[in-house]
Parts: sequence; C-alpha cells; structure tokens
Amino acid sequence: MSPRRALLSRRAILNAAPLLLAATLAGCAGGPGRPGPGPGVTSRGAPPAGYTPGERVAVLLPQTGRFAPAAAAVRAGMLAAEQAQDPGKRPALRFFDSSDDQNATAMVRQAAAEGAHLVIGPLQKQAVDQLAAAPSLPVTTLALNVASGAHLPPLQLYQFALSPEDEAAAVANNAWAKGYRRVLMLYPDGPWGGRLARAFREKWAKLGGQIGDAEVYDPSTDNFSQPIQRLLGMDGVRQSQAPDGQFIFLVATAPKAREIWPQIRQAAGPYVTPVFCTSHIHSSHFDPQGDQDLAGLYFVDIPWLIAPSPEGPVSRRDLERGLSQVQGDYVRLYAMGIDAYRLAPRLAYMASHPGATLKGETGTLRLDPARRVRRDLPLARMTPSGPVLASAKSTPGGLSRLNPTARARPPHLAAATP
Repeated sequence: MSPRRALLSRRAILNAAPLLLAATLAGCAGGPGRPGPGPGVTSRGAPPAGYTPGERVAVLLPQTGRFAPAAAAVRAGMLAAEQAQDPGKRPALRFFDSSDDQNATAMVRQAAAEGAHLVIGPLQKQAVDQLAAAPSLPVTTLALNVASGAHLPPLQLYQFALSPEDEAAAVANNAWAKGYRRVLMLYPDGPWGGRLARAFREKWAKLGGQIGDAEVYDPSTDNFSQPIQRLLGMDGVRQSQAPDGQFIFLVATAPKAREIWPQIRQAAGPYVTPVFCTSHIHSSHFDPQGDQDLAGLYFVDIPWLIAPSPEGPVSRRDLERGLSQVQGDYVRLYAMGIDAYRLAPRLAYMASHPGATLKGETGTLRLDPARRVRRDLPLARMTPSGPVLASAKSTPGGLSRLNPTARARPPHLAAATP
C-alpha cells in the first residue's frame, strides 16, 4: 500500500455526512519518517506479539449503504496504523466489500480459501450475528461489532466495539479509584439511558459501591428541577449534609448536559456533589462557547482524544491537519481502526494469557472470557479551556465548595489538581 493510496483513502472520509453511529454500531508511534513499532501486549513482562512476515489479512467493510461512512473512517485508521509500522513487518491487507450483510460467513470462508490468515470485520451487527451463530470459522476473525443474544460464538470469533457499556463500567472504575463509594444516578427515560444505567449498576455492585438514589428524567423537556431536587434530597435532607464519598452518575448527551449541569449547580447552592459522565458529553472538538456550561464535569473517553499521542501518522494532530472535517463518531472510529489493525495479530496471545492488555488508542484493551474486547478508559475533566486528564490521586469526600461569585466558571473542580 503506497503512502499516496493511504492518504487518498483517508481523505475519502471528508465526503461523508455525519451520522449518529455510536449507539447503532455498538448496540446495535513514531514521528514522521520514523515508523514506530506500535504498542505491545503487557502480561507479566511477556514479549509483544505482532504480524509475521508474509501474513495476509482480509478486511470486510461495507463500501455502500448507511454504514459506508463509518467503514471509511475505520479503514483510514487501519491504513494509518499500517503506514506507522516497519515496512518489513506489515501484513498484506486485502479489502472486501461487505455491504451485503447476509453473507458474512461465506465471505470469511472465501477470504480463508484465498489465503487470508486473519479476518478483520465485518462492521454490521447483523453480519456479526451470523458469524456468532456459525459452528466454527476457518480463521481467527476480529468482528468490529458485538453479536446480540446470549449464544456461545465459535472459538475463532473475537468481538470489538466502542461499547457504551464499557464507558459506564469505566465511570464506575474511575470513581471507585478516586475513593467514591456512594452514587446518585440521573439518566434519561428510554432504552439508551436504561442500558447505560444497567451497565453502571452491575459494575458498581461488583465493586461494592452503594446506590443512594436514582432518578429518571424526560429528555424531551428542558426543566429538570423535579428529578434533580428528588435526587439531591432537597425535600428533606440538606445537600450540605450528604455523606462523604458520594458522586452523581449523569447519563446525558452534550446538549442535555449543558441544560442539566447548571440546574444541578443551582439546586445544590454552594455545595455540589461531583458529577461523572460518559463520552457522550464530549463532541471531540472543544467548543469554547458551547462547552462553557460543561466546565467542571468529569467524563471518560478514549485516550486518543483526551491524551493525544505525539506527532506521527496515527496522532490526533495529524488527523486534524489532514482531515479537519472528521468529527464526532467518525473520529472515534478512526481510532478504532488503528486499534483493530494492531489488535488482530495479538488476539491468540491475549486469549491464552488471561490478564494481558494492549494499550490502544481507544483504551486499554483486554479480552473477557467470551473473547469480547473490553476497554478501560481514562478520566478527564472539562475545564473552561477544554478537557484535561483528571488526577489519578484519590479524592474521596463528596461535596465541593462553590464560589458563588464565579458561576460562569464552576471552580468546584477547576481548583482540583488536573
């Protein structure tokens, strides 16, 4: 694959119209001219795995239809990861058009018959469901989505998606690591809100945390005073008397968070319980005006966005220079393509070494017993000048004091160590 072909493939994303793909798809590094070796798998000091000379990889991605723009972003990320690798260690990539999601199993078998040692894809959930229902597959396959249902997939199938459930679990892990032990939950009515709330509850219960209260809000309104007051105990217990080690898990999109967060601050008065969110409050491109109302919120997101890698062919800065119009979910799918390329040859090793992890652009990656890729995500804090990594230092103690004269820049978290 020539650098020119890789660049043209990445620029193809510019013509794609933005889509709201995260829920559909999931539930549904060296410097320039100096290729880096890529990340290694860590497992008690074990040596990293990678592609072997002459290895052939088939990539199944749709080229037409509603998922074509998403596939273009994934493909561009894969090609960027390929260009960053030592030429002598690159596999032979061959792309197959999997726009027809009814013959996924046949395409995997065809790719294997034509010499593929690994398969990456397909992307569509319906196609992954087909693979999961097959009795076996001829080669190791890394699907770029997760199957629905509880049936046991074939041993050769691994599943990788930017799952909202991983984000909810990451919120729980990060809050627990910072010393919080009691949570108040506020989430929207509907399947999406219920899905994230369930995932958080399950993880929080496994950690041993307590749930003080949970309230559901109507996402079609802009007045959230009643669920907020019930959540904060404003009808009986003063917020300043809330227990230490308490935080709020808020499930919201960025537009809703801009409405809800100021109302939480107003209801709480001078004391505000820290609020943790998923990446859905972060559009991936900081808006100095619109995101002012998000300042003070904690959230989890992929390292590629909140802890950018140095300059190089897979860096976020390189993407912003060459593909300035790639935004939203496409940005995260680009990072997913990088990780899919690097993860595929390491799957067998990680499956045989429980606890092995890969530090990827979409999180620290590991396999669960069902061979699904799970992501551990870092914690960030939104400030008036943009997101910053939150301190790993434990900060239990629930309530934070607000400066009532500085409501435009909520300092209850801005004063904390970044």
